[in-house]
Amino acid sequence: MSGAARRPDATAEGRAEGMDGTDGQGTVGGSMDGLLEAGGVLPLGGGTSGTDGTDGGGPGVPGGSGGRDSGGRGGDGNGNGGTDELTARAYRHPALDGRTVVRLVPGAIAPAEDLALEYLGFESAGSAAVGRVKPRSLGFPAWALVNDPANGHHALAVVKEMERLTRQVATKPGLAKEGFDEIGERLDRSVPQFLPTYYEQVGRLFLAAEARQQASVFFGKARAAEQRHALPVDEERLREVFLEFAGEGALSGKALREYAKGLAVRLSPERAYAEFRLVSAQRCTAGLTPYAGMLEDLRRLAKGAGLDAAAEEESLVREIIHTGAMSHASGSFWKSALPALTAVAAGDPAVRERLLTLLPQTGGDSTEKFDADWLALLERCGAFELLMDGTVPAAEWLSSWSGHRQRGWGDLARLAPELTLVEKLAERLIADGTPVKLLQDGWRVTADLDVLDLCLALGVPVSPPTAGMKNLQLSGWLSDEREGRRDLAALVADERFAQLLRDGVEQLAGGDSPGRLKRIAEHPALRTVLAGWLADRADDLDRPLGLPEVDHQLGRLACFSSAAVLNTAPEALARITAFSPAEALARTLRTGILDELGWPALEEAVAELGPRAPQGRGQRDKESYALSDAWPALVVRLGMRAVAVGPQGVLDRQTLSLPASKDYSWNDPTVRYIGGQWLTVNGYGDGRRGRWSGSAADVFKPNGMLQDSHNSFQTPSLELPDGSRTFGGRPVHAGDTSFASEARQVASDGVSVWVLHENAWWDYDPLTARRGRVTLPAFFDAALAERSGTALVRRACRLLPARAGLEASPFGSADGLLGWWVRFDPDTRTLTACSVDGARGPAVRLPADGDPERAATEIPLPPLRLPGGGVLHPRETRSYHGRVELYDAEGVRLASVAEGGTDEVYASGTPLVAPVGHWHALRPRDERGSAVLREVTEADAAALLTAVSEGAEPAGAVGELLPGITHPALIAGVAGFVAEAARHVERVAALAERAAEQTAGGPAKGRPEVVFAHDGLLRQALNGLLSSRRHYGSYGWEESDATAMNQLRTLRRMLAPDTGEAEEESRGSGVHWMSLLGHGLAGAAVRAASPTTSEKEREALLEFLDAALETRVDGEAVLLDSRGRLRTVQLKGSFDQNPADPVGTVRRSGARALMFMCVERTDHPRATWNCVEYDPAGAFGGWDGLTEIDSRVLGSAGDPSYAESLRRLIDGVREHGPLPYRPEQAREFAERVGVGAATAALVQLGLPGINEYGRDGLLTAEYLAPLGLKSADAKSARETLGDFTTAERRWYTGLLLPAEPDRVDELWTRGFDLEPLVGAWLAERGLRRATPPWLTARLMAEFSSDPGLDAALNPETRRELTRGTEQRPDEDGDLTPADKDALLTGRTLASSVTALRWLAYRLPFGDPLRAVLPTTLRMLRERLTDPRLLLDLSCDWDADGKSTSKRIREAHGLGPNTGGRKQGLVEVGDTLMLAPTRYYTELESVWVRAASVATGEHAGPDHPTLKLLLAISGDSDELAALRAVLGTGFAELLAADGPAGAAQHPAHSAPELVTAAAGRFGLSEDAAALYLMLLALPDPTDRNQAEWTGWKPARLKKARAELAGTELVVEAKRARAGRSLFLPGGWLEARTPRLPLESWKSELFPGAEHAFAVPDRPVAELFAVAWQRVLDGDAPGFEVFKGRNARRGKGGSR
Repeated sequence: MSGAARRPDATAEGRAEGMDGTDGQGTVGGSMDGLLEAGGVLPLGGGTSGTDGTDGGGPGVPGGSGGRDSGGRGGDGNGNGGTDELTARAYRHPALDGRTVVRLVPGAIAPAEDLALEYLGFESAGSAAVGRVKPRSLGFPAWALVNDPANGHHALAVVKEMERLTRQVATKPGLAKEGFDEIGERLDRSVPQFLPTYYEQVGRLFLAAEARQQASVFFGKARAAEQRHALPVDEERLREVFLEFAGEGALSGKALREYAKGLAVRLSPERAYAEFRLVSAQRCTAGLTPYAGMLEDLRRLAKGAGLDAAAEEESLVREIIHTGAMSHASGSFWKSALPALTAVAAGDPAVRERLLTLLPQTGGDSTEKFDADWLALLERCGAFELLMDGTVPAAEWLSSWSGHRQRGWGDLARLAPELTLVEKLAERLIADGTPVKLLQDGWRVTADLDVLDLCLALGVPVSPPTAGMKNLQLSGWLSDEREGRRDLAALVADERFAQLLRDGVEQLAGGDSPGRLKRIAEHPALRTVLAGWLADRADDLDRPLGLPEVDHQLGRLACFSSAAVLNTAPEALARITAFSPAEALARTLRTGILDELGWPALEEAVAELGPRAPQGRGQRDKESYALSDAWPALVVRLGMRAVAVGPQGVLDRQTLSLPASKDYSWNDPTVRYIGGQWLTVNGYGDGRRGRWSGSAADVFKPNGMLQDSHNSFQTPSLELPDGSRTFGGRPVHAGDTSFASEARQVASDGVSVWVLHENAWWDYDPLTARRGRVTLPAFFDAALAERSGTALVRRACRLLPARAGLEASPFGSADGLLGWWVRFDPDTRTLTACSVDGARGPAVRLPADGDPERAATEIPLPPLRLPGGGVLHPRETRSYHGRVELYDAEGVRLASVAEGGTDEVYASGTPLVAPVGHWHALRPRDERGSAVLREVTEADAAALLTAVSEGAEPAGAVGELLPGITHPALIAGVAGFVAEAARHVERVAALAERAAEQTAGGPAKGRPEVVFAHDGLLRQALNGLLSSRRHYGSYGWEESDATAMNQLRTLRRMLAPDTGEAEEESRGSGVHWMSLLGHGLAGAAVRAASPTTSEKEREALLEFLDAALETRVDGEAVLLDSRGRLRTVQLKGSFDQNPADPVGTVRRSGARALMFMCVERTDHPRATWNCVEYDPAGAFGGWDGLTEIDSRVLGSAGDPSYAESLRRLIDGVREHGPLPYRPEQAREFAERVGVGAATAALVQLGLPGINEYGRDGLLTAEYLAPLGLKSADAKSARETLGDFTTAERRWYTGLLLPAEPDRVDELWTRGFDLEPLVGAWLAERGLRRATPPWLTARLMAEFSSDPGLDAALNPETRRELTRGTEQRPDEDGDLTPADKDALLTGRTLASSVTALRWLAYRLPFGDPLRAVLPTTLRMLRERLTDPRLLLDLSCDWDADGKSTSKRIREAHGLGPNTGGRKQGLVEVGDTLMLAPTRYYTELESVWVRAASVATGEHAGPDHPTLKLLLAISGDSDELAALRAVLGTGFAELLAADGPAGAAQHPAHSAPELVTAAAGRFGLSEDAAALYLMLLALPDPTDRNQAEWTGWKPARLKKARAELAGTELVVEAKRARAGRSLFLPGGWLEARTPRLPLESWKSELFPGAEHAFAVPDRPVAELFAVAWQRVLDGDAPGFEVFKGRNARRGKGGSR
């Protein structure tokens, strides 16, 4: 291994200053320095100018370099400063027969070389100086050999391991890192003094592989090892290694920051500053960005050195500003550098120019503050003058700045200083005439609209939008309320941007955002954009259209259907509302429809199979038609029945049986019809099985791939003369069990066969399955000969022999062939399709950037001939779901059908649309009827639509008005088009009605304007009180929408139809406010009155509550005082096209009324809706076509009325403001119910921030300080209440609202009446023992989440401990409890054990809460004796990822699971239960019958069943918890007691050991007590020691100093340790919340590597066990190093 440090690439600045070893002129600088830098050897006696290099490495010792050795290398007294003597060293070895080995070795590492070769059996035979070289300092293992020769053999022992890992560094860096880390851990436990040079050497190995990040990591490990073991530091060597890694760009900011701190401690202030500045500058020169705190550290060191900190900072900034690293510096660095930059740039034009090239990146999306500061800097230093005088091109800079401003994902914020700057630059920009690029393209188009508008208004040249730009983002501009908003008049007036703006408006509307559209409609300039967009749609509707395009255009208009939007363009609106789809209907019928053709045999087969059932998730194979190819036949399957349909009739029928017993709902069976036999294959993986119908008893395991894809039926196969079939690979014969994996497109002229392989047609011999040469069928080749320069779209070409019954293909046939070619003409960029009979359709233009070979949509097919002279021009889409679009000769799209589709709108007379490859079998249905269609006029179409609008059924209207059509399927097909056109008539009429509701800009009569209660603010105000569940379609609601208020109005009209309010559209809301109905509104009112609620949120809540109270029936506020007349109900039913269509609609049945509120879920074609139902009688009932899933009746007839109280509270808040905070009431409630004061305060304040995370939303000191609490208490309280359901939160909070209206006014003077809340709380949850604040703070610090402290301290209130419940399989086979609250789960058991252990460790002796712990254990044990209780102990998988259930079956002599879910529960003895799993039918989950292991002869932790599970699956948390509860040790832990005080103080729990330790080591008892804490406890931090002992700081300091003076401990600095004294030996790092600790103590705290180390034995026993190890000679210390191949054994010598 070479440790040579590679030189960093010299920057331009470095070269200019001679940093690359030259004099700046490109030559070696006149002295010998250049030769030394180049690796040259100088003669003895030659002098140098004192080169101080850092390179090293080379022959001699593996990894010989790093920096200077401990002694350094100065001159030799003869003018040879900065060089080292090169020696020739001779060695002999017994195996070399007297031959001598000579090695050239620098003198600095000569001793290491001698030791290394001695280790290999060589002996020295003399040495001689031969020259002088650049100094090389010692790396690893050389440093170890020279500085610690006694242990040097350990360093050499790992050299071979390092060499092996070195080979993996470039190819498998992750594995290499793991290997190096493992070596480091062994060195850490044995010879930690080797770690710095070892880790540095590893860093060099990664540098050699260009892995700078990993090199930086290992460099950091080296420095951490120095701190961790308090190793002596050689400043010269450390400086050089810092420069080395800085020069390589592998020095992290963290390492440099720690270096700065260490320098301040170890060196003089002057030298510390100089060293830090040098390394910092070198690091930036090497390309590493300055870290965020670099200048802060520089200032601190400069001040310490007595220097002018500001001047030194400016000096460094001036030096590094021109380095490339500055382009990527963090925002934090720039913020700290702004003052220095301002001063430096003000006096240096080059710096000002450099600043204009920098575009600082800041993290996050909120960048406007920094951008404003940056502009201010540029202005203060005069950089803008360079733009205005033309020194720096202004347009280029502004374009770059504009792109930079639009970084990140967030919306662009308005920046007033930027607008001011543009005004200043306008004159220069206009004079230069260079267009400014302000639009940024990508997945969306962004722009600062205010800057764009200003430039256009001032006449600044601006680059227009490029072709294809769309999705302009307008939402950010609309919501930005910052100063500087412009009217956008200039932008709107510029026609170049008109289409982009209109597209942006449409994109804005696509998010279902009427609130934003309304704001645009009210904007003076942007309303003209709306008007232009509507005019475009009117123009679109005036073009020749087919019904699909009509549907598309009306769908676009649906998002603009509010009256305010429509009335922005009265003229366009008039044209739109005058539109009739009659012309489109007439055009379509006149041209032709697909239903004019039919395949009688296919229709017969579909009728025989019957209609498909509604499709649901996971039921595709059972409920819908599945197709597979058997060309010219088509296989149609529904469930387990299959039919083979030929061109002229049904060929065969078969009822299938699945050969594999393990069926997967997501894995459809593969069905083939070959040679008159049926092949069925199903199953997955090794369980896949097949069966041929000719030998149904023989089930085989198929060899090779044989599986249908979603669209494999789109590619025809070819039947061969012997009855076999090829799918592009080896033919399949009936009876085969091995299948070719290839599935390719096939072509044949009846004699030869071709396959499409790698986009080329190849000759193919199906008998031998061999490809020949690349050729083309003559028909395909003719296409190229016809027009030179064109190319075939090979995968779109088809050629097959015309089988019987296909001669009259509607695509045409010739010479016994069927098919077509598709050709691409690069000159016109068009695709053309031509049939074998020469018929071809219109050319289809390909997009400018389209690749014809990759085109998946709009692939033309040859003309499709219809009876009566009609012709359709199909275009195919070959994707996941194949579709065919049908056009007329003018390119108007008339219809769209799915291949394999059913219930097609544009093929209503066709029960199943065949794949295009089978359309050759289509035949005319009704030639006379088709002739009638060729003569349909627009008047005929209008008459049809009029008949339907007057109530006629579409089919009836067709029969009456077009009597010449007689075939039922053709009548149905025409009726489908008529019905679709009639639907569009209704949509246009609805637009007209909406537009007529109001004139532009004014609200409809009777409809109040929403002021505050917009969705975004309301959702935020009610956070934590509403269901957090996302309903279908509830994503992305615009913050400024008012859907919740609109729903309230609709509900009010439902309950009181005579309100006089105008009808308006209501849709689903993103605010799930319906869960507030009933007493939940009282909870929302308490939230509104809380002082923690912001004023905006308060106003939104009050407005919402006003609207709720105004919804009255017979004078009563029925939404609050429901009294059994209102219920929320989930109903399930079918939908036609969009499941959201019923949302907002109302049904009535007598006095009953039902409103659809939102879609809960969809399972096409069925959906579940959340509804509100009103029944004055409170009886409720069913609704036609809907099935009730769940319901909740609100209140009962005898409930008190809260409406007047709520009214008074609302008025009182508006008059007096929020209720005053009363901490004394929080204390009272906490004491009365046994909760923490912070929990009580949260309830009293309306549960603010209950759903937030981290520190967000926590109660502030204003509310915590009066209770003597801190943020940890608030976090714990939030977790406690976070476990409550939202219904419980609303209920308890709402109980603070008095039922008596007269009591409401007293809330401002006397506070809440707590009696109702206390009574309900105690009745439901019982009186609890409160967790002390100090314990809560500990809990939050040591656990990422509460493990169940409340349950451990209040077992009597826990339903899972006081009740029992039955567990039975549900409809899905999952074990489900009858009462889930009464179920004790394995996870709960594990949490309880963790909480009890932690409490036993943390609660001091004498604390009354300790007495509860044995009680909780007793109740846990009693609960385990319930014979009904089954526990999931997370033992389903073993360590190898294999199913435990299989091994359990083997151990008990049971056969394999063959029944899947049908088998149900399987009893294994009297202790185990195997249950089927939902997604893996061959696997089972393992359950333990708790009573069987908790009672009986073998009861206990060593029950045979528990030992079996432990052996098979390992010790899961749940299994370990169960064994702990059943064991005696856990009971002893919880029952441990002693003198009052902390058990962690050995004077309390083990005083005899304190005396023994003091006597053995000659320590005072105080020092001995501290030693025992370090020896035995997982967390002996300085803070904990003070808490446990109660000693004053002076006493603690004295004891620590005494202990530090012994060899029992080492004094060092270790991350997250919280202490300065440590046991000697290895050190185990850990992640929060677990504390790192000495490896010697790992035996005391096994397991739980990622959690707080909770002792599993009493503290006194911990002390005893640890002390006994010391007495037995196993004291803490460093281990004897073990090489990789050392024998495994227990521990190691210390």
